[in-house]
Amino acid sequence: MPQSFHVWPDIQLNGSPLSHEMEGLLEQVIVDHHQHLPDMFAIAFHDPDRNVLSTLHATIGDSVTIKVTPPGGSPETLIKGELTGFEAEYGATRLRTVLRGYDKSHRLHRGRRTETYKNVTDSDIARTVANRASLTIGQIDSTSGTFDHVSQANQSDWDFLKSRAREIGYELAMEDGKFYFRQPVQASGAPQAGNYRNNSDPLQLVFGDDLMEFRPRVTSAEQVNDVKVRGWDPDQKQAVIGSANAGTVAA
Repeated sequence: MPQSFHVWPDIQLNGSPLSHEMEGLLEQVIVDHHQHLPDMFAIAFHDPDRNVLSTLHATIGDSVTIKVTPPGGSPETLIKGELTGFEAEYGATRLRTVLRGYDKSHRLHRGRRTETYKNVTDSDIARTVANRASLTIGQIDSTSGTFDHVSQANQSDWDFLKSRAREIGYELAMEDGKFYFRQPVQASGAPQAGNYRNNSDPLQLVFGDDLMEFRPRVTSAEQVNDVKVRGWDPDQKQAVIGSANAGTVAA
């Protein structure tokens, strides 16, 4: 069975830790990481006197940082975000107040925009959009190629930047409260193979322990000998053709 352990969250509101009184009322903390959507957090307090919000002096837009310290380890930041909503839960057995929010990339998901960018590179566009959303820039790698005209046609800022990043093989991310538009970061290493008798590394996957189901599949369907891609160069007024032979990669 997987090893079980628990950690106590370190929650900071506008840079200040919770008081002992508020920690005593803390019932639940949820942090949800997502690859294509903003990371989310929810903090639930037992609130029989309905005074949690006034005691915390919490308002929409306040910054929230949630960290944990694993046994024998150092503090790790789970999320840096901002409050976007409050909830009250009244029932027969409990009275709760919930603080909910997201990392700041949620600003790029709100609404759709139609915009024109002229004589810019993709890195110029990323910087413009990030500054417009008042995001702290962590890293924007320079890109080659200046475009006469780039259109953002009824898209959210996130969807627009994601499509630009996908075309040039870049990553779009929000990490530790900062905006990144960069070349992919290469993995520095990987855990050793797991052991059925001693699986102490949480990064190892061992079937029957922390890997519940695994279904590898190899198929010969839709295989081809070579691939051709065709396009059109409007400046040179000629076709652009690329081709590649099928390759073989060992599993």
